[in-house]
Amino acid sequence: MIIFGFGNYNNLLSLLVPIALLMYASVLIAVSVLRWKKPNQHRPFKVWFGKIGPIVVSLLYLAVIVVWLMTVPKAFNMFNLGISFILLGIPIFLLLMSYYDPESIKSFNDSFARFGLMFEEVNFPRKFRKELLSYFTDLEDKTVLDYGAGVGSLTMHLAESVGPKGKIYATDLSSKNIEILHKRLTKHGYTNVEVIHDEHQINRIHPSIKNVDVVFSVGMLSYLQDVKKVLKEIYKILPRTGRYAWSNMWIISG
Repeated sequence: MIIFGFGNYNNLLSLLVPIALLMYASVLIAVSVLRWKKPNQHRPFKVWFGKIGPIVVSLLYLAVIVVWLMTVPKAFNMFNLGISFILLGIPIFLLLMSYYDPESIKSFNDSFARFGLMFEEVNFPRKFRKELLSYFTDLEDKTVLDYGAGVGSLTMHLAESVGPKGKIYATDLSSKNIEILHKRLTKHGYTNVEVIHDEHQINRIHPSIKNVDVVFSVGMLSYLQDVKKVLKEIYKILPRTGRYAWSNMWIISG
């Protein structure tokens, strides 16, 4: 905003004031929403018109913006520029939230579980899955951990690769992903997969998993909150001759 308004105080105000009014209105409306949704919350500080007052003030702020748009030349251009700054901030906010807030990570994965299934062939094409497994020709009868199984894009192939005598542990932090994975396994008749819903997956390997021969994990790196801790726990469950290589699409094998 400072860069776009540099050298012209009127432009700077035209960018700042409407955005500030929108921000204040959003905060005030949030207060009313919280008072309606959580009426029994402890509130040591009280004022008159606690529920309706913020809405009235917010409408006043919005009226000021409307009047400004209708009376000031080129106001719409400046307003659109200011709104673009807000829109630019939304994906940045979501990225930061998904990295630092474990609850939002779970919520995000739950919300997009169906989309993950619908766009499976785009996000993780079958050709790539088969090419990935072609590097591991000795999986039969092995015990494998699919860390961050999602909707089962790789799990289904792993279940077939290890055979009926092998075993797959498929873990994921999203309850919706786990639900979809259960249905897919049942539909295809795979009984050698143990599905585990682990809400704390971003910080650990599930404690029920003691020993595995191979660990596969695709796309989980960006979610991990404590990479060193997870790697140490993977080291413990792999054979002593285990080795690992990783990126945002990573495979760890023994």
